[in-house]
This record gives sequence, C-alpha cells and structure tokens, in this order.
Amino acid sequence: MRAKHFLGVALVGTGVGILGLGAGCGSSAVTGTGGSSSSSSSSSSSHSTSTVATSGSGGAGGAASSNHSFATATPITVGAAATMAALQDTATADYYSFTGKKGERMIMAAEAQGLITTTGHDPNDATVTDTVLTVYLPDMTTVWAGDDDAWPRLSTDSQLFTELPMDGTYYVTVEDCNAYAATHTGTSCAPSKGVTTFNYEVLVADVLETKGSATASTALAYKLPTGAKAGQYGDQVIGGDFTAATDVQTFTFTPPADLTIDPTARARANFFLQPTGAINGDGSLAKVTLIAKDMAGNIIAKADQQNYDQGDNSVNGPLNFSFPIAVSKPYTIEVHNEGLTTDATHDYYFIYHEILNPYFDQPEAEVAGAHSNDTEATAEVLKVPTGDTGAYFADGNISDPTDIDVYSMVVPAPTAPATTVGLVEFDCEAARNGDGLIGFTAEVYADVGDAGPAIVATIPSEALPPQKDLSVSITTATGIALPAGATKVYLRIAAPMADASTPPNTGTAYHCTVALQ
Repeated sequence: MRAKHFLGVALVGTGVGILGLGAGCGSSAVTGTGGSSSSSSSSSSSHSTSTVATSGSGGAGGAASSNHSFATATPITVGAAATMAALQDTATADYYSFTGKKGERMIMAAEAQGLITTTGHDPNDATVTDTVLTVYLPDMTTVWAGDDDAWPRLSTDSQLFTELPMDGTYYVTVEDCNAYAATHTGTSCAPSKGVTTFNYEVLVADVLETKGSATASTALAYKLPTGAKAGQYGDQVIGGDFTAATDVQTFTFTPPADLTIDPTARARANFFLQPTGAINGDGSLAKVTLIAKDMAGNIIAKADQQNYDQGDNSVNGPLNFSFPIAVSKPYTIEVHNEGLTTDATHDYYFIYHEILNPYFDQPEAEVAGAHSNDTEATAEVLKVPTGDTGAYFADGNISDPTDIDVYSMVVPAPTAPATTVGLVEFDCEAARNGDGLIGFTAEVYADVGDAGPAIVATIPSEALPPQKDLSVSITTATGIALPAGATKVYLRIAAPMADASTPPNTGTAYHCTVALQ
C-alpha cells in the first residue's frame, strides 16, 4: 500500500494531547469525535515534542536499561505523557506495567519513526527500530493483544486498541520486529544489522471514541481540529461492545458540505476495522459484518471481517471498508455481530474512520461515464500525482456487467542508473472493500503496434468471498519488464457478473494502483 498521509490521535487524559504516528509495523492512533488533522505530506509527521531520534552504534542498541522482564517492568501511568526509552538491541524487549479496569477501552502506541522530524524522512526507514507491542494479562503469561503493524499501515511504528477483560496489573512489551519474528513464524523484518536508531516513545491511554448501541442509532460528528484549515476534518475512532448474538449497532454520518477534496479525486469514507485476535490484533473474537447503505436504503458496500482478520497478513490482512461518498448526503453504517463468543469479554470492536483523504494517495477519479472508456481509443488518461514518480491511481466504477474501463499511462523515463522501466506495483481493491463487483479482473498491457497488445501482468478474477488483496506478486527490485520500446501502457478493468444476493449489494466502485519505475 502506498499510503502517504500521516494521522494524529486524540487521547483521553494525556498531557500532550496528540501523538503523531506513522505506519509499517505500525500506524497512527485515532481520535474520538472529530479527531486531529491529517496531512497529505510524506515528509513529516506530527509529534508534540518535535524530538529527533538519535542513533545507536552499529546495531549495538540504545541506552542501557534493566526493564527486560516482568519482574523489572517499568510502571507507566495510563493517560500520562509518553515515556521516552531506547531498546538495548534488536533482540531484547523492554517491559512496562500499568493498572487497568475491566471494560476499560484503551490505545497503546510505540513510536520510533514518528520521532524523526527531518523533512523527507522515510516512514519505513530500515535503520530505525521497527516496533512491536504485546499486551499480557496480569498472569504475565497470557497474550491478550498485540500489534506488529498498525491499521491503517503508515510506517513501522506500532499501535493497538483493546478492551481490558479484568481489573489488575497488565504488562506491555516493546521490542524490535526481529525479536518478535524469532517466535512468530511468517513475520518479515528489515535486517537487524542495519538498525542503528533505537529510540522510541511508549504511551498507554484511554480511547476517546464514539460508541455504538444496539438500541439506538449513533450519529458521527465531524469537527475541525484545533488549527486545521476549513474543510480539513479529522479522524476518529468508533466502536462498541456486543451483548447478544444478533446485535446490530448503527452509525449515521453526513459528509460536511465543505469537506476538502482533491479536485482530481473523489471523496471516500474509510472504515479501518481493527484486526481481531491476540496475535497482531485487538484481543476481540467478535465476528463482525459491516454494511453501508445510502439515503434510499440501498446496500452500497458489505464485507465480513472474518475474511480479513490477520493483522498485516498479505493473504487475508485487515479490512478497510471503503466506498465513495457525496458531501451533504446521509449514509448509514451497520455493524453486525455474527455470533457471540463463549466469553463476553471478547465481544467488542474498534474502527478507525476518516473522510479527509481519498484512499490510495488521492486516486484520480474516473471522468468518463459508463461505456465511455471501453477501448484504447477512448481510454481515460491518468496523470501522476504531484510528488509521486511513475505511480498512477484510478478510482472508478463498473456500472454494469458489460462495462469496461480502460486507462492509459505514460511510461516514465528510467531513473539513473537504471536503463529500463518495469512494473513495480499493481494492485486493485473492489469486493475486498465491500462493493458488489463480482468477478473483478484487471490487467496492465502495452500496445506494440501491429503485434497487438502485450500483456505485462494480470490480476485474475476475484473469488467470493474475497480472501486476499487483488495484487500481482512482484519479487524483483526492477519489477516486471515492459515490452521493448513501450512508451504507453494501459490498465483494463472489468467485472462481468452482477451480485445475485437478496438484497443485492449495489456497490460498483474500485480503486487501483499501477507503479512504473
């Protein structure tokens, strides 16, 4: 995912108010009603103290500390200012403890990338420790929740939400991704020998959120954060607790008329449902289905979290429930519980919500109407967004099973020392975001004159239920080679089947990323 914007978080009882976070093995925290402002810049992240992280020496680690066990855990106060620290090395975890109450809904974060305020800093810098958070119950043995990559994923900093199951003293570990990977198969980390910056901040606080109810609809409010420009509404957390197997909690929202929208893009409502489970999840075992409806009551998006519950797993990673919106139009979000677990302390959910930025780096909205760009001759021309290089984003609709969308893209000049250009990223999301497009397919190809189209890469038909991201595996740094002499490539999208469920999912939206370099 080529997400570039950085998010803030409003936390209950914190001394600093806002903690700026990134994403990779972590993302930013979230707010309650209104939230803090987001930025569309990839060169900075908000941080209350503007502290610049310093480097350790050759991977040897940070300042010496003794909190490397449950017995020596450093006490931290819920809601207090973040605690500054430094990991000893990439193999040793730091331990913290805090006192919590049953039912307390919390956010925890370990920020390392976000401490670096240098302009142009890469939020996935492999020389900076890639933090991982783990929460243990008072028995010091049971893992209750954890985070390797926050959701949404914006840097390598960690963040998690959880609800505590009992009164008592809890424990939190902060460790480098490499230490975590030693006991968690399938975890991918930057090489430990390259990590030279070990400083981080850890914070534990109560969540400021809008909670749902099974007995009445809850309206979401959008407020301008302090210092924000008109139309730049903040992010927020919504959530709730289920008390019955058939609970449905309903939220309503109306995008403000002055919502800031990139003129080449269209606004989307994004609902990042936090992954469940103890490993890379919030500790919940709730089975959540999300349904979005328009003002007429039509289903415009529907998705089952059970297909997307594994943290940042590339096969069935967490769900971003995303659909296009129009300002000043009312929408409804239904959160369904598909079965109460045997332990009611596990039946809760958290959703990070934003409407400020369209998803996927301000994707370019499809201008052509239905059947207006079905061929290469009528292809809609995509433009590279300002600040990007060779990355194209398409956000469109397949209006009916016979509609085809074709986009053209100019092949950029190779970046020295490279002498050729390859396809380095190709992914699309449709039914995964909850829409009704069935059999969604996409391909990138080049027109090589008399030889006809030369297929570069194809995304096969999306299965139902969708079990993975629609993406092409590109394993080399140079990408998939383009045909010799190609100066233009095309993106072709189709969805040949209609949703046959009752009532039908009428959503028709998709968004795709194509990166050439």
